Amino acid sequence: MTEAEKLAREWHNRVLVALTAHYDSARHYNRLNYWLGIPALVLTTIVGTTVFANIDNTASKSAKIFTGLLGIAAAILSALQTFLKHSEKAEQCKAMAARYSSIGKELEVALTDTAAIDKTFLEQIRVKLDQADKEAPSIPGWIRDAARNKYRKKQS
Repeated sequence: MTEAEKLAREWHNRVLVALTAHYDSARHYNRLNYWLGIPALVLTTIVGTTVFANIDNTASKSAKIFTGLLGIAAAILSALQTFLKHSEKAEQCKAMAARYSSIGKELEVALTDTAAIDKTFLEQIRVKLDQADKEAPSIPGWIRDAARNKYRKKQS
């Protein structure tokens, strides 16, 4: 195995880790988005229904306080959902995973015919990897570590 082929295999492994980590991050952010969004939706629905049902002002003081607290909780959840932008982060991670996947496929094709792996090819791949790494959104460390461990186990 030539040094160029070893380098291409190493980069391929790094790409697999990166794309796995970004896909896992996208799933993580989507789950967080639902964990904030669904309760916010339920709470705003309850508050709206309660306010409409008690329009004649016959509700007790405790019911009014409870409805007010639910409204505050719904507003906080909605604000967190907007501020944290989990759905946007999920889309960025999915797009980056697809980008790493494309680079990985280029490496896989080259590894089937190692004669194609020369300095020019490696330089093109290096530039693509550097650009992807530069534009990649941050991912939680525990997700990145899990992806690394997954591929370390496969190599063992």
